Amino acid sequence: MLDLDALDDARLFARPETVAGHEGPFYHAMHVPGVGDVAGDWDLQGDLGTYLGRVDYRDAVVLDIGASDGFLAFEIEKRGATVVTVDLPRNAWPDLFPLSPLLSADVQAQFLKRLASIRNAFWFCHRAFASRVRLYESHANRLDPRLTGFDVAVMGNVLQHLRDPVGVVLDLATRAHTIVITEADWLVGSLDTVPAMTLFTSHIAQGNPASWFMVSPQLVEDLLSLAGFSIVARDIHQQFYADPILERTTPVRHYTITATRTAPAAAASSSGAASPG
Repeated sequence: MLDLDALDDARLFARPETVAGHEGPFYHAMHVPGVGDVAGDWDLQGDLGTYLGRVDYRDAVVLDIGASDGFLAFEIEKRGATVVTVDLPRNAWPDLFPLSPLLSADVQAQFLKRLASIRNAFWFCHRAFASRVRLYESHANRLDPRLTGFDVAVMGNVLQHLRDPVGVVLDLATRAHTIVITEADWLVGSLDTVPAMTLFTSHIAQGNPASWFMVSPQLVEDLLSLAGFSIVARDIHQQFYADPILERTTPVRHYTITATRTAPAAAASSSGAASPG
Protein backbone atom coordinates (compact mmCIF):
# COMPACT_ATOMS: atom_id res chain seq x y z
CA MET A 1 0.00 0.00 0.00
CA LEU A 2 1.35 3.41 -0.97
CA ASP A 3 2.13 5.49 2.12
CA LEU A 4 3.42 8.89 1.01
CA ASP A 5 3.80 10.14 4.58
CA ALA A 6 6.13 7.24 5.37
CA LEU A 7 8.14 7.95 2.21
CA ASP A 8 8.26 11.60 3.28
CA ASP A 9 9.63 10.53 6.67
CA ALA A 10 12.21 8.39 4.83
CA ARG A 11 13.25 11.59 3.00
CA LEU A 12 12.52 10.17 -0.41
CA PHE A 13 11.19 13.52 -1.55
CA ALA A 14 13.09 16.77 -2.05
CA ARG A 15 12.89 19.35 0.71
CA PRO A 16 11.10 22.55 -0.37
CA GLU A 17 13.44 25.35 -1.39
CA THR A 18 12.89 29.05 -0.80
CA VAL A 19 13.25 31.08 -3.98
CA ALA A 20 13.28 34.82 -3.45
CA GLY A 21 11.47 36.25 -6.43
CA HIS A 22 10.02 34.99 -9.65
CA GLU A 23 12.94 34.44 -11.96
CA GLY A 24 11.78 32.18 -14.78
CA PRO A 25 12.08 31.10 -17.45
CA PHE A 26 8.81 29.22 -17.29
CA TYR A 27 8.19 26.19 -19.45
CA HIS A 28 4.42 26.72 -19.23
CA ALA A 29 2.30 29.82 -19.39
CA MET A 30 0.24 30.11 -16.22
CA HIS A 31 -1.35 32.46 -13.72
CA VAL A 32 0.78 32.65 -10.57
CA PRO A 33 -0.77 34.09 -7.40
CA GLY A 34 0.93 37.33 -6.43
CA VAL A 35 2.55 37.67 -9.85
CA GLY A 36 -0.16 37.37 -12.47
CA ASP A 37 0.13 35.81 -15.89
CA VAL A 38 3.57 34.54 -16.89
CA ALA A 39 4.62 33.47 -20.37
CA GLY A 40 6.14 30.07 -21.17
CA ASP A 41 7.28 27.86 -24.02
CA TRP A 42 3.91 26.07 -23.96
CA ASP A 43 0.45 27.46 -23.28
CA LEU A 44 -1.83 24.54 -22.40
CA GLN A 45 -4.45 26.61 -20.62
CA GLY A 46 -6.95 26.70 -23.48
CA ASP A 47 -7.44 22.91 -23.67
CA LEU A 48 -5.87 21.57 -20.50
CA GLY A 49 -8.79 19.23 -19.82
CA THR A 50 -8.08 17.23 -22.97
CA TYR A 51 -4.33 17.25 -22.25
CA LEU A 52 -4.95 15.64 -18.84
CA GLY A 53 -7.00 12.80 -20.28
CA ARG A 54 -10.36 11.31 -19.40
CA VAL A 55 -9.76 11.07 -15.67
CA ASP A 56 -11.58 12.28 -12.58
CA TYR A 57 -8.69 13.45 -10.39
CA ARG A 58 -10.76 14.05 -7.25
CA ASP A 59 -9.19 12.17 -4.31
CA ALA A 60 -6.75 10.39 -6.64
CA VAL A 61 -3.09 9.77 -5.78
CA VAL A 62 -1.16 10.77 -8.88
CA LEU A 63 2.35 10.21 -10.18
CA ASP A 64 3.34 12.99 -12.60
CA ILE A 65 6.43 12.35 -14.73
CA GLY A 66 8.29 15.50 -15.79
CA ALA A 67 7.77 18.24 -13.22
CA SER A 68 9.40 21.11 -15.13
CA ASP A 69 7.97 24.29 -13.55
CA GLY A 70 5.18 22.26 -11.94
CA PHE A 71 2.27 23.51 -14.01
CA LEU A 72 0.67 20.11 -14.65
CA ALA A 73 1.24 18.91 -11.07
CA PHE A 74 -0.30 22.05 -9.61
CA GLU A 75 -3.28 21.86 -11.98
CA ILE A 76 -3.87 18.20 -11.11
CA GLU A 77 -3.66 19.12 -7.42
CA LYS A 78 -6.27 21.86 -7.97
CA ARG A 79 -8.57 19.15 -9.29
CA GLY A 80 -8.45 17.42 -5.89
CA ALA A 81 -5.52 15.00 -6.24
CA THR A 82 -2.52 14.21 -4.07
CA VAL A 83 0.49 14.49 -6.37
CA VAL A 84 4.05 13.21 -6.54
CA THR A 85 5.93 14.81 -9.42
CA VAL A 86 9.24 13.56 -10.82
CA ASP A 87 12.14 15.38 -12.39
CA LEU A 88 15.91 15.18 -12.56
CA PRO A 89 18.03 16.35 -9.63
CA ARG A 90 19.65 19.74 -9.93
CA ASN A 91 22.74 19.71 -12.16
CA ALA A 92 21.88 16.26 -13.53
CA TRP A 93 22.02 15.87 -17.28
CA PRO A 94 18.91 14.63 -19.10
CA ASP A 95 19.16 12.05 -21.86
CA LEU A 96 21.21 13.81 -24.54
CA PHE A 97 22.20 12.32 -27.85
CA PRO A 98 25.88 11.24 -27.77
CA LEU A 99 26.98 14.27 -29.78
CA SER A 100 26.42 16.39 -26.64
CA PRO A 101 30.09 16.15 -25.49
CA LEU A 102 30.92 18.04 -28.69
CA LEU A 103 28.80 20.99 -27.63
CA SER A 104 30.76 24.02 -26.55
CA ALA A 105 31.29 24.74 -22.88
CA ASP A 106 29.12 27.86 -23.28
CA VAL A 107 26.22 25.86 -24.73
CA GLN A 108 26.48 23.26 -21.97
CA ALA A 109 26.55 26.01 -19.32
CA GLN A 110 23.48 27.68 -20.83
CA PHE A 111 21.66 24.34 -20.87
CA LEU A 112 22.32 23.69 -17.19
CA LYS A 113 21.45 27.30 -16.31
CA ARG A 114 18.07 26.93 -18.00
CA LEU A 115 17.32 23.67 -16.18
CA ALA A 116 18.25 25.28 -12.84
CA SER A 117 16.08 28.29 -13.62
CA ILE A 118 13.06 26.09 -14.38
CA ARG A 119 13.59 24.27 -11.07
CA ASN A 120 13.61 27.67 -9.31
CA ALA A 121 10.34 28.44 -11.07
CA PHE A 122 8.89 25.19 -9.68
CA TRP A 123 9.74 26.08 -6.09
CA PHE A 124 8.59 29.67 -6.52
CA CYS A 125 5.22 28.48 -7.85
CA HIS A 126 5.03 25.74 -5.21
CA ARG A 127 5.07 28.42 -2.53
CA ALA A 128 2.81 30.83 -4.46
CA PHE A 129 0.14 28.14 -4.84
CA ALA A 130 0.60 26.95 -1.23
CA SER A 131 1.03 23.54 -2.84
CA ARG A 132 1.53 20.19 -1.12
CA VAL A 133 2.90 18.53 -4.27
CA ARG A 134 5.90 16.32 -3.45
CA LEU A 135 8.96 16.39 -5.74
CA TYR A 136 10.91 13.19 -6.27
CA GLU A 137 14.26 13.74 -7.98
CA SER A 138 15.18 10.92 -10.35
CA HIS A 139 15.44 9.95 -13.99
CA ALA A 140 12.16 8.54 -15.33
CA ASN A 141 13.91 5.24 -16.07
CA ARG A 142 15.14 4.81 -12.49
CA LEU A 143 12.17 5.35 -10.20
CA ASP A 144 12.30 4.01 -6.66
CA PRO A 145 10.41 0.67 -6.39
CA ARG A 146 8.43 2.06 -3.43
CA LEU A 147 6.69 4.50 -5.78
CA THR A 148 3.93 2.13 -6.81
CA GLY A 149 0.20 1.76 -6.20
CA PHE A 150 -0.87 5.11 -7.70
CA ASP A 151 -4.37 5.69 -8.94
CA VAL A 152 -3.11 7.61 -11.97
CA ALA A 153 0.24 8.16 -13.68
CA VAL A 154 0.54 11.17 -16.00
CA MET A 155 3.28 11.92 -18.48
CA GLY A 156 3.14 15.05 -20.65
CA ASN A 157 5.61 15.60 -23.50
CA VAL A 158 8.32 13.47 -21.91
CA LEU A 159 8.65 10.42 -24.17
CA GLN A 160 10.35 12.39 -26.94
CA HIS A 161 13.14 13.37 -24.53
CA LEU A 162 14.03 9.82 -23.45
CA ARG A 163 16.61 7.40 -24.80
CA ASP A 164 14.33 4.50 -23.75
CA PRO A 165 10.70 5.65 -23.95
CA VAL A 166 9.41 2.07 -24.26
CA GLY A 167 11.04 1.11 -20.96
CA VAL A 168 9.43 4.06 -19.20
CA VAL A 169 5.93 3.25 -20.51
CA LEU A 170 6.24 -0.38 -19.43
CA ASP A 171 7.57 0.61 -16.02
CA LEU A 172 4.73 3.09 -15.44
CA ALA A 173 2.31 0.28 -16.29
CA THR A 174 3.45 -1.49 -13.09
CA ARG A 175 2.89 1.57 -10.89
CA ALA A 176 -0.63 2.89 -11.56
CA HIS A 177 -4.17 1.77 -12.30
CA THR A 178 -4.76 4.45 -14.93
CA ILE A 179 -2.18 5.89 -17.34
CA VAL A 180 -2.42 9.22 -19.19
CA ILE A 181 0.26 9.86 -21.80
CA THR A 182 0.31 13.04 -23.88
CA GLU A 183 2.84 13.81 -26.60
CA ALA A 184 3.34 16.54 -29.17
CA ASP A 185 2.89 14.97 -32.60
CA TRP A 186 5.58 16.68 -34.65
CA LEU A 187 4.82 14.34 -37.59
CA VAL A 188 1.18 15.54 -37.70
CA GLY A 189 -0.58 12.20 -37.75
CA SER A 190 1.61 10.33 -40.23
CA LEU A 191 2.27 7.57 -37.65
CA ASP A 192 -1.22 7.41 -36.16
CA THR A 193 -1.83 3.78 -37.17
CA VAL A 194 1.74 2.46 -36.95
CA PRO A 195 3.27 1.09 -33.70
CA ALA A 196 6.59 2.84 -34.27
CA MET A 197 9.02 5.44 -33.07
CA THR A 198 11.06 7.58 -35.43
CA LEU A 199 14.42 9.18 -34.67
CA PHE A 200 14.52 12.97 -35.00
CA THR A 201 17.59 12.64 -37.23
CA SER A 202 17.70 16.09 -38.83
CA HIS A 203 16.75 17.83 -35.59
CA ILE A 204 19.59 16.11 -33.73
CA ALA A 205 22.05 16.76 -36.56
CA GLN A 206 21.25 20.46 -36.28
CA GLY A 207 22.55 20.44 -32.71
CA ASN A 208 19.40 19.71 -30.69
CA PRO A 209 20.43 16.71 -28.57
CA ALA A 210 17.53 16.66 -26.08
CA SER A 211 14.85 15.20 -28.38
CA TRP A 212 15.16 11.61 -29.55
CA PHE A 213 12.05 9.96 -30.94
CA MET A 214 8.59 10.69 -32.23
CA VAL A 215 6.66 7.93 -30.44
CA SER A 216 3.43 7.08 -32.22
CA PRO A 217 0.10 6.89 -30.35
CA GLN A 218 -0.39 3.38 -31.74
CA LEU A 219 2.87 2.23 -30.13
CA VAL A 220 1.78 3.63 -26.76
CA GLU A 221 -1.61 1.94 -27.06
CA ASP A 222 -0.10 -1.38 -28.10
CA LEU A 223 2.42 -1.38 -25.26
CA LEU A 224 -0.26 -0.60 -22.67
CA SER A 225 -2.66 -3.15 -24.14
CA LEU A 226 -0.01 -5.86 -23.97
CA ALA A 227 0.71 -4.81 -20.37
CA GLY A 228 -2.90 -5.46 -19.35
CA PHE A 229 -4.61 -2.11 -19.96
CA SER A 230 -7.80 -1.20 -21.79
CA ILE A 231 -7.53 1.91 -23.97
CA VAL A 232 -10.21 4.34 -22.83
CA ALA A 233 -9.56 7.00 -25.45
CA ARG A 234 -7.15 8.55 -27.89
CA ASP A 235 -7.80 12.30 -28.06
CA ILE A 236 -6.25 14.55 -30.71
CA HIS A 237 -5.91 18.23 -29.81
CA GLN A 238 -3.92 21.38 -30.48
CA GLN A 239 -1.65 23.08 -27.94
CA PHE A 240 0.25 26.32 -28.42
CA TYR A 241 4.03 26.54 -28.62
CA ALA A 242 6.08 29.75 -28.56
CA ASP A 243 8.48 28.86 -31.39
CA PRO A 244 11.85 30.59 -30.82
CA ILE A 245 12.86 30.11 -34.47
CA LEU A 246 9.69 31.42 -36.07
CA GLU A 247 9.32 33.96 -33.24
CA ARG A 248 5.60 33.35 -33.00
CA THR A 249 3.14 31.12 -31.19
CA THR A 250 1.95 28.21 -33.28
CA PRO A 251 -0.54 25.36 -32.68
CA VAL A 252 1.02 21.88 -32.41
CA ARG A 253 -0.94 18.66 -32.85
CA HIS A 254 -0.94 16.45 -29.73
CA TYR A 255 -2.34 13.07 -28.81
CA THR A 256 -3.50 11.96 -25.37
CA ILE A 257 -3.90 8.27 -24.54
CA THR A 258 -5.99 7.32 -21.49
CA ALA A 259 -5.78 3.68 -20.43
CA THR A 260 -7.04 1.73 -17.41
CA ARG A 261 -5.73 -1.56 -16.06
CA THR A 262 -7.88 -4.62 -16.69
CA ALA A 263 -5.33 -7.34 -15.80
CA PRO A 264 -3.03 -7.79 -12.77
CA ALA A 265 0.13 -5.70 -12.86
CA ALA A 266 3.44 -7.41 -13.59
CA ALA A 267 6.35 -6.90 -11.21
CA ALA A 268 8.60 -3.92 -11.92
CA SER A 269 11.51 -4.90 -14.14
CA SER A 270 15.04 -5.09 -12.82
CA SER A 271 16.35 -3.03 -15.74
CA GLY A 272 15.50 0.27 -14.15
CA ALA A 273 12.55 0.28 -11.80
CA ALA A 274 14.41 -1.33 -8.93
CA SER A 275 17.10 1.35 -8.66
CA PRO A 276 16.60 4.33 -6.37
CA GLY A 277 17.07 7.68 -8.04
